Amino acid sequence: ELYNAADTSADVSGWKVDDAEGGSAPVTIAAGTIIPPHGYLVINLPSTILNNDGDSARLLRPNGTVADATTYTSSQIDLSWSRAPDGNWYLSSANTPGELNALPATPTMTPTANPLPSTEPLETSQAVAPSPTPTNTPTASPTAVPEGIQINEFLPYPKQSYSAEWIELY
Repeated sequence: ELYNAADTSADVSGWKVDDAEGGSAPVTIAAGTIIPPHGYLVINLPSTILNNDGDSARLLRPNGTVADATTYTSSQIDLSWSRAPDGNWYLSSANTPGELNALPATPTMTPTANPLPSTEPLETSQAVAPSPTPTNTPTASPTAVPEGIQINEFLPYPKQSYSAEWIELY
């Protein structure tokens, strides 16, 4: 899944998603593919590219240079790897293709006696991840290569809830 954090549309025609160098053939994003401002693009992979027991997920610019990449050492059935707002990766408990990533699980605090009133923690559904900071990015044209696009979430092991692997870009 790709996310465009800019205030302008991003033309990702000719970009590629791939696994480790020398692995499967890269999947090229179709000509005319535009991600609207603050929009998502989910790329369904046509075949098994990402290995269930670990691999790399890479985003390649049209000229073949790496725009973003991550490596994972394991996967679980129908659970995606998601990027947290701080840039770290976690195995998500809720897949969110085409949407803001679910926040990673946090440890549960043990209540302690406190004479002062306490504030109830936010429910997961109430918690809000920080939104991307808009940047002054020139309007993308068919010849411009947008910057700042990165891998945000990917599903390497579809089995029950999904029929295909997918990668989300941000």
